[in-house]
Amino acid sequence: MYLLLSILFSSLIFVIFTHWGQRKGHLYPVIWVNYGTCLLFGEGFGSLMGEGTWRMDNVQDPAFLLLFSMGLLFVGTFLLMGTATRRAGAASSATATKLSLVIPMGVAVWLYGEPLGWPLVISVLLSVISIGLFSASDGLKFDPILLAVFAGAGLVDAALNAIRQSFHSEMNDWQQSTVIFGSAFLFGSLGLLKSEWRQQFSKSAVGMGFLLGLVNFFSIVFLLRGLHFFQGVTATFFAFNNVGILVLTSLVAWLFFKQPMGFYRWMGLLVAVLAIASAYFNLLWTLA
Repeated sequence: MYLLLSILFSSLIFVIFTHWGQRKGHLYPVIWVNYGTCLLFGEGFGSLMGEGTWRMDNVQDPAFLLLFSMGLLFVGTFLLMGTATRRAGAASSATATKLSLVIPMGVAVWLYGEPLGWPLVISVLLSVISIGLFSASDGLKFDPILLAVFAGAGLVDAALNAIRQSFHSEMNDWQQSTVIFGSAFLFGSLGLLKSEWRQQFSKSAVGMGFLLGLVNFFSIVFLLRGLHFFQGVTATFFAFNNVGILVLTSLVAWLFFKQPMGFYRWMGLLVAVLAIASAYFNLLWTLA
């Protein structure tokens, strides 16, 4: 269930960015308001669910410094994705983001000793082929910033997994998300020092940032809970998650944004389904 919700809310982020991109709106105010909204939702829902909210003794938690530093990584990756989309195109940016699954999967196998069965190897290869087919339909335009997007997206997933695997944090998902989003909001506030960025704020940008924040908050919470549920086989989780997002966002783009599929995209969709099936078989093989 958490895996499906993670795919759904992560895909909704794509929908919001696509809509805002079509309106040619400024990126910074949306991202800044987004993280402020995430922070408020983290505190609000944590209290509502009775799972506790931010406490000062959280700074002594083993994972606090990593969680806090991830705020800068989150802001930087979001800005890089937005810039890459404008400079290299949406297809190239999305491809770099999804290919980053090899980083957390590699870390899970190398550092945490997770099993590397042949079904998982096949799943990774099929995932890369699928992403390549999706990109071929639009024509990739390479830009060095894509390497930064690739690294940033992969490091975000790997760091979230490290919190589960290595740091044994006593904070729950709501508290962890509060630290991450609070840090991202603080680092993002530095952009207010730039007068050009301060002038980009508008009612529509604030409203879009609020909507993005709501979706982004739940995407991280469900990702964290999905990693907990897939403890010991997180490499398989990342295969499911990234390819699932690719499939769903492609279908949404086709149905609601009228983006043509074409032969390569349909083939990419078919290969993606095979990659998911292989990842599922690896899960069964691992648990057998």
